[in-house]
Amino acid sequence: MSATVGRDLAEVHRAHRALAVKYFARIKGDIQTFIDTVYRPYQIRETMDKFKLVDRLKAAPSPEEAFKIAEMFNRLVSEQAERYRRELVGSIESQEAEVLGAIDEAHARLQTASAVVTGHLASVRKVHDAQNEALSKFGLEGLREKVGDKVAAMSDRLAGLVEKARRGEQTADEAIKAVKELVEKFNPGSPDE
Repeated sequence: MSATVGRDLAEVHRAHRALAVKYFARIKGDIQTFIDTVYRPYQIRETMDKFKLVDRLKAAPSPEEAFKIAEMFNRLVSEQAERYRRELVGSIESQEAEVLGAIDEAHARLQTASAVVTGHLASVRKVHDAQNEALSKFGLEGLREKVGDKVAAMSDRLAGLVEKARRGEQTADEAIKAVKELVEKFNPGSPDE
């Protein structure tokens, strides 16, 4: 069971990371789309006005000069858009690193806890085996099971007595006497109860 839990934890960790990576990839994709379809066209319009692009192109002494002006304008707008893209994506990548780190840390704690439980269970098993060996040396094989069976039977009888008294099938005095007798004769270590 412990090994299964360990494997399951590893799979859950992988799935959590994959989900976070996919989520952040979508956000980064949305940022790319925003830059290309909203921000860049906005920057082109704004910069055209500030740069007085139309007037500069009309006033250019030659087509080569007009091309240089357009090329400079394009480079300026592209640099602004890319700078903004890096800023937004960088912020998202920082958040992604934080989230992935938190996922890794949480799963590391779970794996450690699972390892502690596994170690404890192995230790309990060793103690149980040692006790069985000691009981066997004294001819008391199966004592643990017999005691468990007797305790369970005692619990069932006691529950039955309580239920009878609750339903009024016996008087309180009769129930008290029956419970007292049951408890007094109960000896889980004896061969017969």
